[in-house]
Amino acid sequence: MATPEVKDFSNDYGDIKIIQVNSIWDIREAKGNLEELEQEAEEAAMDMDEAMKPIAETLKKAAEAQQAQIDGYKGYLNAFSSKYLSRNIEHLIKLAKLNMYDLDNAAGVSRGYIAKGAGEDSKKRLSIDVVWKIARAFNVNIDDLVNADLSEPTGQLKEMLDFVEGLKASIDRHESHWEIYEQETDETGYLLFHKDKDGEIIYINDSYRDAKLSPVKDIYYADIHGMRMLIVKLADETYGGYEYDLYGYDLEAEYNINYSKDDALAHICGSALDFSGQLGARLEKLYNAASAHERDFVITEKARGFMDRVLGKTEPQQSDDEGLPFI
Repeated sequence: MATPEVKDFSNDYGDIKIIQVNSIWDIREAKGNLEELEQEAEEAAMDMDEAMKPIAETLKKAAEAQQAQIDGYKGYLNAFSSKYLSRNIEHLIKLAKLNMYDLDNAAGVSRGYIAKGAGEDSKKRLSIDVVWKIARAFNVNIDDLVNADLSEPTGQLKEMLDFVEGLKASIDRHESHWEIYEQETDETGYLLFHKDKDGEIIYINDSYRDAKLSPVKDIYYADIHGMRMLIVKLADETYGGYEYDLYGYDLEAEYNINYSKDDALAHICGSALDFSGQLGARLEKLYNAASAHERDFVITEKARGFMDRVLGKTEPQQSDDEGLPFI
Protein backbone atom coordinates (compact mmCIF):
# COMPACT_ATOMS: atom_id res chain seq x y z
CA MET A 1 0.00 0.00 0.00
CA ALA A 2 1.34 3.45 -0.93
CA THR A 3 0.05 5.33 2.14
CA PRO A 4 -0.53 4.61 5.86
CA GLU A 5 -3.68 2.80 6.92
CA VAL A 6 -6.58 5.12 7.76
CA LYS A 7 -7.47 5.18 11.48
CA ASP A 8 -10.94 5.83 12.86
CA PHE A 9 -11.02 9.19 14.66
CA SER A 10 -14.80 9.30 15.11
CA ASN A 11 -16.09 10.21 18.59
CA ASP A 12 -19.05 11.89 20.29
CA TYR A 13 -18.24 15.02 18.32
CA GLY A 14 -19.22 13.21 15.11
CA ASP A 15 -17.70 11.23 12.23
CA ILE A 16 -14.23 12.47 11.37
CA LYS A 17 -13.41 11.56 7.77
CA ILE A 18 -9.92 10.74 6.57
CA ILE A 19 -9.43 10.35 2.81
CA GLN A 20 -7.36 7.31 1.82
CA VAL A 21 -4.96 8.40 -0.93
CA ASN A 22 -4.42 5.56 -3.41
CA SER A 23 -4.05 7.56 -6.61
CA ILE A 24 -3.45 11.04 -7.94
CA TRP A 25 -7.23 11.46 -8.25
CA ASP A 26 -7.57 11.35 -4.43
CA ILE A 27 -5.12 14.19 -3.78
CA ARG A 28 -7.53 17.08 -4.39
CA GLU A 29 -10.21 15.70 -2.07
CA ALA A 30 -7.59 14.87 0.57
CA LYS A 31 -6.22 18.43 0.53
CA GLY A 32 -9.72 19.87 0.88
CA ASN A 33 -10.42 17.59 3.82
CA LEU A 34 -7.09 18.54 5.43
CA GLU A 35 -8.02 22.23 5.33
CA GLU A 36 -11.40 21.49 6.96
CA LEU A 37 -9.81 19.41 9.74
CA GLU A 38 -7.16 22.05 10.49
CA GLN A 39 -9.81 24.78 10.64
CA GLU A 40 -12.10 22.74 12.92
CA ALA A 41 -9.14 21.85 15.16
CA GLU A 42 -8.19 25.52 15.48
CA GLU A 43 -11.77 26.56 16.30
CA ALA A 44 -12.13 23.80 18.91
CA ALA A 45 -8.83 24.80 20.55
CA MET A 46 -10.01 28.40 20.87
CA ASP A 47 -13.30 27.34 22.50
CA MET A 48 -13.42 28.18 26.21
CA ASP A 49 -15.39 25.01 26.99
CA GLU A 50 -13.11 22.43 28.63
CA ALA A 51 -15.06 19.65 26.92
CA MET A 52 -13.78 20.87 23.56
CA LYS A 53 -10.09 20.34 24.40
CA PRO A 54 -10.05 16.55 23.78
CA ILE A 55 -12.05 17.13 20.61
CA ALA A 56 -9.51 19.70 19.44
CA GLU A 57 -6.72 17.21 20.13
CA THR A 58 -8.54 14.49 18.17
CA LEU A 59 -9.09 16.83 15.21
CA LYS A 60 -5.43 17.80 15.28
CA LYS A 61 -4.36 14.13 15.16
CA ALA A 62 -6.85 13.51 12.34
CA ALA A 63 -5.35 16.42 10.37
CA GLU A 64 -1.88 14.94 10.90
CA ALA A 65 -3.14 11.58 9.67
CA GLN A 66 -4.59 13.21 6.56
CA GLN A 67 -1.29 15.00 5.91
CA ALA A 68 0.49 11.64 6.30
CA GLN A 69 -1.78 10.20 3.59
CA ILE A 70 -0.80 12.99 1.19
CA ASP A 71 2.92 12.81 2.05
CA GLY A 72 2.87 9.01 1.83
CA TYR A 73 1.53 9.08 -1.71
CA LYS A 74 4.05 11.72 -2.75
CA GLY A 75 6.79 9.51 -1.33
CA TYR A 76 5.38 6.56 -3.25
CA LEU A 77 5.56 8.50 -6.52
CA ASN A 78 9.14 9.60 -5.86
CA ALA A 79 10.41 6.23 -4.69
CA PHE A 80 11.32 5.04 -8.20
CA SER A 81 13.98 2.37 -8.35
CA SER A 82 15.49 0.98 -11.54
CA LYS A 83 16.26 -2.33 -9.80
CA TYR A 84 13.58 -4.31 -11.63
CA LEU A 85 14.04 -2.45 -14.91
CA SER A 86 17.74 -3.26 -14.98
CA ARG A 87 17.29 -6.92 -14.00
CA ASN A 88 14.36 -7.44 -16.36
CA ILE A 89 16.22 -6.03 -19.36
CA GLU A 90 19.19 -8.31 -18.65
CA HIS A 91 16.88 -11.30 -18.18
CA LEU A 92 14.89 -10.69 -21.37
CA ILE A 93 18.04 -10.16 -23.43
CA LYS A 94 19.49 -13.43 -22.15
CA LEU A 95 16.20 -15.21 -22.81
CA ALA A 96 16.18 -13.93 -26.39
CA LYS A 97 19.86 -14.86 -26.85
CA LEU A 98 20.74 -11.25 -27.70
CA ASN A 99 23.15 -8.70 -26.25
CA MET A 100 22.67 -5.13 -25.04
CA TYR A 101 24.01 -3.68 -28.27
CA ASP A 102 21.33 -5.54 -30.25
CA LEU A 103 18.72 -3.81 -28.09
CA ASP A 104 20.40 -0.41 -28.56
CA ASN A 105 20.24 -0.92 -32.31
CA ALA A 106 16.59 -2.06 -32.26
CA ALA A 107 15.58 0.95 -30.13
CA GLY A 108 17.45 3.35 -32.39
CA VAL A 109 19.77 4.70 -29.68
CA SER A 110 23.54 5.03 -29.45
CA ARG A 111 25.68 2.08 -28.41
CA GLY A 112 25.68 1.66 -24.62
CA TYR A 113 22.78 4.07 -24.04
CA ILE A 114 20.40 1.48 -22.50
CA ALA A 115 23.08 -0.10 -20.30
CA LYS A 116 24.02 3.31 -18.88
CA GLY A 117 20.43 4.41 -18.26
CA ALA A 118 19.04 1.13 -16.92
CA GLY A 119 21.66 0.45 -14.27
CA GLU A 120 20.52 0.41 -10.63
CA ASP A 121 22.97 3.17 -9.72
CA SER A 122 22.67 5.18 -12.92
CA LYS A 123 22.21 8.91 -12.44
CA LYS A 124 20.89 9.29 -15.97
CA ARG A 125 17.53 7.55 -16.53
CA LEU A 126 16.14 6.07 -19.72
CA SER A 127 13.61 8.27 -21.48
CA ILE A 128 10.00 7.07 -21.52
CA ASP A 129 10.05 6.49 -25.28
CA VAL A 130 13.01 4.12 -24.94
CA VAL A 131 11.35 2.22 -22.09
CA TRP A 132 8.22 1.95 -24.27
CA LYS A 133 10.31 0.58 -27.17
CA ILE A 134 11.93 -2.02 -24.91
CA ALA A 135 8.55 -3.16 -23.55
CA ARG A 136 7.15 -3.36 -27.06
CA ALA A 137 10.18 -5.23 -28.40
CA PHE A 138 9.74 -7.99 -25.83
CA ASN A 139 5.91 -7.76 -25.82
CA VAL A 140 5.68 -7.07 -22.08
CA ASN A 141 3.61 -4.61 -20.07
CA ILE A 142 5.55 -1.43 -19.18
CA ASP A 143 4.44 -1.61 -15.53
CA ASP A 144 5.71 -5.20 -15.31
CA LEU A 145 8.97 -4.23 -16.99
CA VAL A 146 9.60 -1.50 -14.39
CA ASN A 147 7.99 -2.89 -11.21
CA ALA A 148 7.93 -6.71 -11.39
CA ASP A 149 10.53 -9.47 -11.42
CA LEU A 150 9.89 -11.14 -14.78
CA SER A 151 12.27 -14.01 -13.96
CA GLU A 152 9.95 -15.26 -11.22
CA PRO A 153 7.09 -17.65 -12.14
CA THR A 154 3.63 -16.19 -11.62
CA GLY A 155 0.07 -17.43 -11.20
CA GLN A 156 -0.49 -21.06 -12.15
CA LEU A 157 2.84 -21.44 -13.91
CA LYS A 158 4.17 -23.93 -11.34
CA GLU A 159 1.27 -26.28 -12.04
CA MET A 160 2.03 -26.12 -15.77
CA LEU A 161 5.74 -26.67 -15.15
CA ASP A 162 4.93 -29.82 -13.16
CA PHE A 163 2.63 -31.05 -15.96
CA VAL A 164 5.29 -30.64 -18.66
CA GLU A 165 7.89 -32.23 -16.38
CA GLY A 166 5.51 -35.18 -15.87
CA LEU A 167 5.17 -35.68 -19.64
CA LYS A 168 8.95 -35.78 -20.00
CA ALA A 169 9.24 -38.24 -17.12
CA SER A 170 6.73 -40.55 -18.87
CA ILE A 171 9.07 -40.62 -21.89
CA ASP A 172 12.11 -41.34 -19.74
CA ARG A 173 10.23 -44.24 -18.09
CA HIS A 174 9.12 -45.52 -21.53
CA GLU A 175 5.49 -45.07 -20.53
CA SER A 176 4.67 -42.88 -23.54
CA HIS A 177 6.05 -43.16 -27.05
CA TRP A 178 6.32 -40.05 -29.23
CA GLU A 179 6.58 -40.11 -33.02
CA ILE A 180 7.31 -37.53 -35.69
CA TYR A 181 4.17 -35.84 -37.02
CA GLU A 182 4.53 -35.87 -40.81
CA GLN A 183 1.00 -35.34 -42.09
CA GLU A 184 0.44 -32.49 -44.50
CA THR A 185 -2.85 -31.66 -42.79
CA ASP A 186 -4.39 -32.68 -39.53
CA GLU A 187 -6.66 -35.71 -40.11
CA THR A 188 -9.45 -33.98 -38.22
CA GLY A 189 -9.75 -31.37 -40.95
CA TYR A 190 -8.77 -28.65 -38.52
CA LEU A 191 -6.19 -26.53 -40.34
CA LEU A 192 -3.72 -26.21 -37.51
CA PHE A 193 -0.74 -27.83 -39.20
CA HIS A 194 -0.07 -27.73 -42.93
CA LYS A 195 2.80 -27.32 -45.39
CA ASP A 196 3.66 -24.49 -47.72
CA LYS A 197 2.93 -24.56 -51.44
CA ASP A 198 6.17 -26.45 -52.09
CA GLY A 199 5.29 -29.06 -49.49
CA GLU A 200 8.58 -28.51 -47.69
CA ILE A 201 7.95 -26.30 -44.64
CA ILE A 202 5.31 -27.05 -42.03
CA TYR A 203 3.45 -24.05 -40.61
CA ILE A 204 1.28 -23.50 -37.61
CA ASN A 205 -1.69 -21.12 -37.54
CA ASP A 206 -2.76 -20.09 -34.07
CA SER A 207 -4.94 -17.19 -32.93
CA TYR A 208 -2.88 -16.41 -29.83
CA ARG A 209 0.00 -15.55 -32.16
CA ASP A 210 -2.23 -12.95 -33.88
CA ALA A 211 -3.05 -15.43 -36.67
CA LYS A 212 0.46 -15.15 -38.08
CA LEU A 213 2.06 -18.16 -39.72
CA SER A 214 5.13 -19.28 -37.84
CA PRO A 215 7.61 -21.74 -39.40
CA VAL A 216 7.75 -25.07 -37.60
CA LYS A 217 10.88 -27.20 -37.42
CA ASP A 218 9.24 -30.46 -36.30
CA ILE A 219 6.25 -31.82 -34.40
CA TYR A 220 6.18 -34.92 -32.18
CA TYR A 221 3.02 -36.55 -30.90
CA ALA A 222 1.90 -39.27 -28.52
CA ASP A 223 -1.53 -40.74 -27.79
CA ILE A 224 -2.04 -40.81 -24.01
CA HIS A 225 -5.32 -41.73 -22.30
CA GLY A 226 -7.48 -40.86 -25.28
CA MET A 227 -5.64 -37.58 -25.88
CA ARG A 228 -3.16 -36.77 -28.62
CA MET A 229 -0.37 -34.60 -27.22
CA LEU A 230 1.72 -32.57 -29.68
CA ILE A 231 4.98 -30.78 -28.90
CA VAL A 232 5.84 -28.22 -31.59
CA LYS A 233 9.22 -26.60 -32.22
CA LEU A 234 8.95 -23.24 -33.99
CA ALA A 235 11.69 -21.13 -35.53
CA ASP A 236 11.58 -17.72 -33.84
CA GLU A 237 12.32 -15.29 -36.66
CA THR A 238 12.41 -12.31 -34.27
CA TYR A 239 15.31 -13.47 -32.08
CA GLY A 240 16.79 -16.25 -34.19
CA GLY A 241 16.11 -18.98 -31.63
CA TYR A 242 13.30 -21.45 -31.05
CA GLU A 243 9.96 -21.42 -29.29
CA TYR A 244 7.86 -24.39 -28.21
CA ASP A 245 4.12 -25.02 -28.05
CA LEU A 246 2.19 -27.87 -26.47
CA TYR A 247 -1.21 -28.89 -27.86
CA GLY A 248 -3.78 -31.50 -26.94
CA TYR A 249 -6.42 -33.08 -29.16
CA ASP A 250 -9.32 -35.19 -27.85
CA LEU A 251 -9.26 -38.34 -30.03
CA GLU A 252 -12.73 -39.34 -28.88
CA ALA A 253 -14.12 -36.21 -30.54
CA GLU A 254 -13.55 -37.82 -33.94
CA TYR A 255 -16.39 -40.24 -33.17
CA ASN A 256 -18.75 -37.76 -31.56
CA ILE A 257 -20.82 -35.78 -34.05
CA ASN A 258 -21.88 -33.35 -31.31
CA TYR A 259 -18.28 -32.42 -30.48
CA SER A 260 -16.87 -29.37 -32.27
CA LYS A 261 -13.40 -29.77 -33.76
CA ASP A 262 -12.53 -26.40 -32.27
CA ASP A 263 -13.42 -27.72 -28.82
CA ALA A 264 -11.40 -30.90 -29.39
CA LEU A 265 -8.14 -29.04 -29.98
CA ALA A 266 -6.52 -27.05 -27.16
CA HIS A 267 -3.38 -24.94 -26.96
CA ILE A 268 -2.10 -26.04 -23.56
CA CYS A 269 0.93 -23.78 -23.18
CA GLY A 270 3.75 -22.08 -25.05
CA SER A 271 7.14 -20.65 -24.28
CA ALA A 272 6.33 -17.31 -25.95
CA LEU A 273 3.94 -16.31 -23.16
CA ASP A 274 6.27 -17.05 -20.23
CA PHE A 275 8.84 -14.35 -19.55
CA SER A 276 10.45 -16.28 -16.70
CA GLY A 277 11.95 -18.64 -19.29
CA GLN A 278 11.26 -21.66 -17.09
CA LEU A 279 8.41 -23.00 -19.20
CA GLY A 280 10.41 -22.66 -22.41
CA ALA A 281 13.27 -24.61 -20.84
CA ARG A 282 10.91 -27.42 -19.74
CA LEU A 283 9.22 -27.56 -23.16
CA GLU A 284 12.62 -27.76 -24.84
CA LYS A 285 13.57 -30.71 -22.62
CA LEU A 286 10.24 -32.40 -23.46
CA TYR A 287 10.85 -31.92 -27.17
CA ASN A 288 14.42 -33.23 -26.93
CA ALA A 289 13.26 -36.28 -24.98
CA ALA A 290 10.56 -37.02 -27.56
CA SER A 291 13.14 -36.68 -30.34
CA ALA A 292 15.77 -38.81 -28.58
CA HIS A 293 13.36 -41.69 -27.83
CA GLU A 294 11.47 -41.63 -31.13
CA ARG A 295 13.16 -44.79 -32.43
CA ASP A 296 12.98 -46.73 -29.17
CA PHE A 297 11.56 -50.22 -29.42
CA VAL A 298 8.07 -50.10 -27.93
CA ILE A 299 6.10 -52.99 -26.40
CA THR A 300 2.38 -52.36 -26.67
CA GLU A 301 0.16 -52.80 -23.65
CA LYS A 302 -1.63 -55.72 -25.32
CA ALA A 303 1.63 -57.47 -26.22
CA ARG A 304 2.95 -56.99 -22.70
CA GLY A 305 -0.20 -58.61 -21.32
CA PHE A 306 0.37 -61.75 -23.42
CA MET A 307 4.05 -61.85 -22.50
CA ASP A 308 3.32 -61.60 -18.79
CA ARG A 309 0.78 -64.44 -19.02
CA VAL A 310 3.18 -66.71 -20.93
CA LEU A 311 5.95 -66.02 -18.43
CA GLY A 312 3.56 -66.73 -15.56
CA LYS A 313 3.66 -63.21 -14.19
CA THR A 314 -0.15 -62.97 -14.28
CA GLU A 315 -2.96 -65.51 -14.01
CA PRO A 316 -4.94 -66.27 -17.21
CA GLN A 317 -8.49 -64.96 -17.30
CA GLN A 318 -11.11 -67.57 -16.21
CA SER A 319 -13.78 -68.55 -18.77
CA ASP A 320 -17.43 -69.34 -18.08
CA ASP A 321 -17.32 -72.26 -20.59
CA GLU A 322 -16.53 -75.22 -18.28
CA GLY A 323 -12.91 -75.32 -19.42
CA LEU A 324 -13.67 -76.12 -23.07
CA PRO A 325 -10.78 -75.09 -25.35
CA PHE A 326 -13.15 -73.60 -27.94
CA ILE A 327 -16.81 -73.32 -28.85
